[in-house]
Amino acid sequence: MSKLKTVLVTGASGLLGRGLVNRFLEGGYFVFAHYYKNKGPESENCKWIYGDFSSIKTISGFLRKNKKYLNECEVLINNYGPITFENTSMLESSDLLSDFHGNVITAKEIIDRMIKSGSLKTVVNIGFEGVGVVKPYSKILSYAIAKAGLQIMTLSYDKEYSEIKFSMVSPPSIEGGDFGIQSGSYTSADNVAEEVFGKTVRRDQIV
Repeated sequence: MSKLKTVLVTGASGLLGRGLVNRFLEGGYFVFAHYYKNKGPESENCKWIYGDFSSIKTISGFLRKNKKYLNECEVLINNYGPITFENTSMLESSDLLSDFHGNVITAKEIIDRMIKSGSLKTVVNIGFEGVGVVKPYSKILSYAIAKAGLQIMTLSYDKEYSEIKFSMVSPPSIEGGDFGIQSGSYTSADNVAEEVFGKTVRRDQIV
């Protein structure tokens, strides 16, 4: 394992997450794959690690328990990002807090801890198509707000930490996923995983 580049993929048990795990394995990485409910198959170069990101306390517990693994990681893919799918008129403040915590605070806590390790070289955060575009949302308002915050954080960290490459990939809805996000366009998990993998090997402009 020490001879391979290492990556942590959060939210690795979903459709896109599995695609990311497979692509980095194909690319010669050792993959630490985070899951909450659905653990995937381990292999010689893939270890699945459990993590509950529902609070600062549980995130801290994940970081402490897996400190040894995280210290080895050169690449972080923040794919974890729960979504509240609800009519705007029915949203509550707790929904906004939940999505902001899941998509922004969780990413920040993990990034900050991994920066301290000194091994981190690349971070790719996952958004969605149209992130940051100012327009009305009827079903995913709290999610859109959270991902816009993640985009701003990505840009800010990229400017602050010149030795680490921060970027964001914002794909259309994933074919075979649970739902589409209002754009009407779709792509495969493999296509997105390929784009994310490319961000780890060249200096691209943030999408």
